[in-house]
Amino acid sequence: MSFDFIHDWDEAARSASFPWFEPVRPAPDLIEGGSRGQGPDGVHQLGVRATFPTGSAEILTSRLDGGVRFTAWRRRRVDALLGRAVPDDDVALPLTITVEQADRVIDVDGSPVRFDGEQIRGAGWWVGTAVLDDAAVHIVADGCAIEALVRCGPHATRR
Repeated sequence: MSFDFIHDWDEAARSASFPWFEPVRPAPDLIEGGSRGQGPDGVHQLGVRATFPTGSAEILTSRLDGGVRFTAWRRRRVDALLGRAVPDDDVALPLTITVEQADRVIDVDGSPVRFDGEQIRGAGWWVGTAVLDDAAVHIVADGCAIEALVRCGPHATRR
C-alpha cells in the first residue's frame, strides 16, 4: 500500500485531524516544527521543539486511535530519560541512575491538567504524558519546567 508522504511540517500540521500543543509559559525564545509521523490514514503524530533561556523541550502529540495503549507511555518516558542520561561516548561503570516518579500539573488552555511523569534524580531532565482531546501529549524537557501549553490546529486557541 502506498500513500503520499507529506515532506513539510507545516503542511502536515495543516492536514492533521487532531490538535497539537505548544508551550507558552515560560515564554519560549523559539518554537519550531519537530518530528511528525504519518501513514495511509494521514498524519498521526506532530512534535514541536521549543528553546528557553534555561533549556529546551519537545512536545509530541500523538493521535489515539484505539491501537495505542496509554500505559505504554511510561516505558517510552523512561526510555527517553535513559537515552539522555547515558553519554554517547565511553560509559564508566558502575553506573547508577535513579528514575523517580514526578507527576506535574500543567496549565492547558487555562485549565490544570495532570501529566504523569518521571525524572532522573539530580538531573534536569523531565518527561511527562497526558491524554487531551483523544491525543497523547508527551513532553521531554531539559532544564526548564513547562508551566502552560496552548492547543493548536483543529479547535485551536492559537494559530
